[in-house]
Amino acid sequence: IVQSITFSTLFIITPLTWMLPALPALSGATLALLVVCYVILSVSFWFICSIIVYAFSKLFRGKGSFEDTLLAFSLLWAPSFMLGLVGPILAFLDYLMSIGIYISLFAISFIWGLVLTIIALSEVHSYGIGKAILSIVVPVLLIAVIALSVAMIWW
Repeated sequence: IVQSITFSTLFIITPLTWMLPALPALSGATLALLVVCYVILSVSFWFICSIIVYAFSKLFRGKGSFEDTLLAFSLLWAPSFMLGLVGPILAFLDYLMSIGIYISLFAISFIWGLVLTIIALSEVHSYGIGKAILSIVVPVLLIAVIALSVAMIWW
């Protein structure tokens, strides 16, 4: 669990630190509060998503534990952590070019993290790749349908 939290927290903080010089109007206390809130919300999001994926993994008769699911789900963010190391290099490029490169690299790292997570879930829960994909896709679709239903009712 500690390793998973460390991966997730480092993934959040590293890209944020290279963007901080672009935010000179914010005071140090405000930036510290933003970083703390961002870390808390991101770790909470990671934990809640892991609970949902674990529940669906159990519905598909997965054999892994919750801690293993936490670790497997943290692999989603591990490649993106490496992207934070590229941030300072991108700061020397043109602003629009650096944003485009960062978004492209983020998309590639997210897809690679998703592949790693699917393989890890299939190994942890002792089932095939198809069930691992379903244990991620079904909750996303379910949450999207609920969110759209609530938005339609609210609107």
